[in-house]
Amino acid sequence: MNPASSWSRFNFRSNLDINLFKNTVLNINLSNQYDVKKQPNNNASLWIYTFKTIPIAIPKKYSDGTVARPTIGDNPYNLLNLNGYNELFTNNAQSLIGLTQDFSPWIKGLKANIKFSWDAYNYAHLNRSKNPSTYYATGRNEDGNLMYTKNNDGNDYLVLYKDNKGNRTTYLEASLTYENLFANAHRVGGLFLFNMREKTDNFPDSYIMSLPYRNQGIAGRVTYSYKDRYFIEGNFGYNGSENFAPKKRFGFFPSAAIGYMISNEAFWEPISHIVSVLKFKGSYGIIGNDQIGGNRRFAFNSEMADVNGYTFGTTGGNPISGIGTGYPGNPYVSWEEAKKMNIGVELELYNSLKLNVDYFHERRSGIFIERGAVPSVVGVNVNPYLNLGEMENKGVDASLEYYKTINKDWNISVRGNFTYNRNKKLYDDQPSANYPYKDVIGKPWNQQFGYIALGYFRTESEIQNSPKQIGNPRVGDLKYKDINGDGIVDTDDYVAIGRTAIPEINYGFGANISYKDFDVAFFFQGIGNVTGFIGGETIDMSDTNQLFSNVYQDVALNYWRPDRPNAKYPRLAISGSENNKAPSTHNQVDKSFMRLKSAEIGYTLPKEVCHKMGISLVRFYVSGTNLLTFSKFKLWDPEIDNSQGSSYPNMRVFNIGLNFNF
Repeated sequence: MNPASSWSRFNFRSNLDINLFKNTVLNINLSNQYDVKKQPNNNASLWIYTFKTIPIAIPKKYSDGTVARPTIGDNPYNLLNLNGYNELFTNNAQSLIGLTQDFSPWIKGLKANIKFSWDAYNYAHLNRSKNPSTYYATGRNEDGNLMYTKNNDGNDYLVLYKDNKGNRTTYLEASLTYENLFANAHRVGGLFLFNMREKTDNFPDSYIMSLPYRNQGIAGRVTYSYKDRYFIEGNFGYNGSENFAPKKRFGFFPSAAIGYMISNEAFWEPISHIVSVLKFKGSYGIIGNDQIGGNRRFAFNSEMADVNGYTFGTTGGNPISGIGTGYPGNPYVSWEEAKKMNIGVELELYNSLKLNVDYFHERRSGIFIERGAVPSVVGVNVNPYLNLGEMENKGVDASLEYYKTINKDWNISVRGNFTYNRNKKLYDDQPSANYPYKDVIGKPWNQQFGYIALGYFRTESEIQNSPKQIGNPRVGDLKYKDINGDGIVDTDDYVAIGRTAIPEINYGFGANISYKDFDVAFFFQGIGNVTGFIGGETIDMSDTNQLFSNVYQDVALNYWRPDRPNAKYPRLAISGSENNKAPSTHNQVDKSFMRLKSAEIGYTLPKEVCHKMGISLVRFYVSGTNLLTFSKFKLWDPEIDNSQGSSYPNMRVFNIGLNFNF
């Protein structure tokens, strides 16, 4: 076996459309992805120890070839080269066969379609690990030879561990569609659809999880427009899920939409060369979700659970384990519902500039949550789950496009999108907080909380005359605000700070510009209104072992000292400071960024040159991805969701290519 790190992938796709008869088409779509990765064993530990181990802690190996390891922790060199490797295999196959019949020769605009798909996903993990004996040098003897202490008694035998997972899914869908235009004014459309789906876990962890996931339902849609000016649409879904109580399995979810294309009115003609399209639209509907919380199945059934703590006798004795009641069955568990409203406008100017703007509002109810306000006197082992949670979500979604051809030589296409989305928790059945500012109701989901930092302690007297802080702070440590005024800084002084780890703003913009045979394309991506906390060994030296005291250069150059009273970071300490590690406005950072996601420059040979070569097209290009990132946060890639950046970063990629069309 070759243990070298590698990644190989093979993709296959085939889409066939076969005309069986004049109005009958058979579709056969096949796709397969075959993926094999080889990577070092202890992949996660390798990154962590690389980040936090100081460069002089241990050599990669001793001069006589002895395997080196510090007294505590591990050697990144060993983790990369001497501890074995993982082999990860993934195979994802999708298959679909469909039949479409056009009944237009008999009923104009009527079509029927039936399709069946069978998909399979399989994953295999082979871990070949070994654990060689390692040593730590304590000095040299009188002959100058290294003296060692063995700190790990291992061997060089490979040990095999294997893990598998996978699933298989079948899906059946049948539909009838109709579309026709009457009297050049009345455009009528319709859809009726039936579907059923079954998904089975190939390697379930329990008997319950081995049972297939099943859904089935019907859906319908009716559309009507008058002279392509006035539009109305009605939809419904009647969907079923085996996960709900017998009388609650099916849910009815209707929706309706209207639109008015004012630019198609006759009176609009005089200004149509300026405002070529203007449309107002609105919709309202209810949708359902059967992927309820708690990671539970068949929650309408009561469960049993292992219970520890039955005691007997006057002195209590030893607790005896047994079987007790688990989650009580809920005969009313059902769909989570969301009421959605959308109001929008479509605008096109000079047949070149398109603008779409939509305002959306969603109120989600029936979220399946664990009750938190159940009194202990009820006597349940676990709190029940009920469809009680409520959330609100609203925002704006916009897109802009511009396209223009100038003198047949210039072709310009510019596009952009912008989404602002804010959610708010309305109800979660948790006890009221002891202080209103600690309540999560009315705040975004996963709102970040922490202390308000007031700067650094500058003198011992300032520490003594301030509210009692966390642990035993020293000069150079952070000072926090006592919100409730009780003279002690603790979790009762947590307040909502910053935002969440999910951005409220997402946007992107780019352009494709060509001049004669040259072309340039680029696309920027960005997020905003997003915050995170930084911390860990490389930020606050929170490990007690000096070997793991590696910190970022920015920290090493900007930590607090008496001559740097307004430093960027608090004082450094061998074992860190409990006070400084607390989440606060000081270690919360803005993770917004804008990235040049992709760019490409190309040149196409003139047609007359290609024809002489017997080729229809030859194009040279240079492209790249993740080329530039603009952000207030500079320590690492702001897109990494890790408090100290110890995750594999986005790769900057450059490509040089040549396209031939024969």
